[in-house]
Amino acid sequence: MSAPISGNNLMLKGTARTITEFFECCVSSILYQRGVYPTTDFVSTRKYGGLSVMRTVNPSARAYLDRSLPQLSEWLSQDKLKNLMVVLRSRDTEEVLERWQFDLKRDAEKDESSESTVPSPSDAVLAEQIRAILRQITASTSFLPAFDVPPTFHIMSYAEDDVQIPSTWEDESPSSILIEGGGQHVRLRSFSTSAYNVSSLIAYRLDRSYEKNMFEDDKDSHNTSATSAKKRPVTKPADDDDNKKLKTH
Repeated sequence: MSAPISGNNLMLKGTARTITEFFECCVSSILYQRGVYPTTDFVSTRKYGGLSVMRTVNPSARAYLDRSLPQLSEWLSQDKLKNLMVVLRSRDTEEVLERWQFDLKRDAEKDESSESTVPSPSDAVLAEQIRAILRQITASTSFLPAFDVPPTFHIMSYAEDDVQIPSTWEDESPSSILIEGGGQHVRLRSFSTSAYNVSSLIAYRLDRSYEKNMFEDDKDSHNTSATSAKKRPVTKPADDDDNKKLKTH
């Protein structure tokens, strides 16, 4: 006889779907706003209460996302991820130009022992919080340096020490996400699900020709969220010929 599914497991599975869907929207929006692919490689969809969200239909990007997102969702449902990242690199030098980072923190008050007493955010509140982040991604073009050549992108994540890595994924050194000189850090808004608090930030290579941006810098945010978030190297999907972004180690 199979064991009943606990309320905590159901909560994690539901949260995994929510965060995966949010992350997919963020990835497509980042790719669109930062010019990684031509505008013709995107279609507009309505999400989160009518917000227009760009979705990539580029075949290579679509295949990469369709391969990556289910695995991320599975790890999320197992409570094995500490954050999700979109890393943009120079096509010529592979230098990290930007890192869009979404940190995941379990809410101690929403664990199994207290889930009946701590209310989950309503769908309307959750949609409003996510809309605010997606709008900030759109507005980021007002302060982020422009690219002379479209960068490449890669999905990366910090996972727990005991996570099972499939053959289609591989580990990377934590240094592979660092921006030379530390870069500039900008915190975006956050949102909460029934299990996680999700905070977001952009780290980008500092272009001294740009004036200080309108957001508050967070110089220490990378160290606190990236290096201490997990015990194993960064995990990423293995490259294929059509979507090769980093050298395989």
